[in-house]
Amino acid sequence: MERLLVLAVFLLTVSHAASLHAQQDSQVEKAETFHDADPRNTQTSFGFAADQDGELKVSAGGGGANLYGGDEIQTQTIIYAEYFTQTEQARLRMANFDERFGGIYLDLGLQDIIDMYTVGYMLPLQAFESSLMFFPSLNYTRVEFDSDEAADAVLDAAGGRIEIDGVEYSRDAIADIITNIALEGSDSSDVASLNVYAMMPWNETHFSMLQITSGSSYGGFDMELVDMYFMQGIRAQLGANVVNIYFELQHTETTIQGVETDSEHAAVGITFKI
Repeated sequence: MERLLVLAVFLLTVSHAASLHAQQDSQVEKAETFHDADPRNTQTSFGFAADQDGELKVSAGGGGANLYGGDEIQTQTIIYAEYFTQTEQARLRMANFDERFGGIYLDLGLQDIIDMYTVGYMLPLQAFESSLMFFPSLNYTRVEFDSDEAADAVLDAAGGRIEIDGVEYSRDAIADIITNIALEGSDSSDVASLNVYAMMPWNETHFSMLQITSGSSYGGFDMELVDMYFMQGIRAQLGANVVNIYFELQHTETTIQGVETDSEHAAVGITFKI
């Protein structure tokens, strides 16, 4: 049911983004134009990517410029959604940028075992005499750990049955052990993090993007997070529309209650800007 709800939100997001883009064409033309990899870009987009394991990611988004404040104040409002078709994970991001104070955003990540709900403040900065852009942000994340899903994963890894000294442990018993022993009685965590997003257009067709996130918990179960993401993209023309072809690399290290896990991700994708 939860995944069906996520899919419904995803489809509604795509529909709303396209409608919003069509309604705001005249305002967008008056607003400042941003690079495709700039998080303030409000163009409607959709795309897909495949990683080294064959996981397919579908993405879509868009928004509008100057939705409030008149033409005297430059603002950008963006909604962007991603859905991973095999693992049924989803991510929904919403942001509002205002030239007077920067950007405020929400980032909702729904996974099998850990859900993460993030709110942050982002400040757009440009290097002197360079096209290099920085977007540092301070973030708060609420992490929710699903012990029942974790118990299912443990049982699957053990072949569906765990027995110790003649005692067989049920799913509920394993979930209880995870919550009360492994997580010391808390299935949630409050995490503060710093994120730096850097974007560099090398020329009219090639651009690079680097994002580094580091965070640590201050409440709930102990958690530390380090995430590094790199994208190399190429801009191309398809009729009247822009197409981005890109290669991405990601390395993530997560430590929960002293237990460290890491993952690597490599993917090739394409995004259409309309």
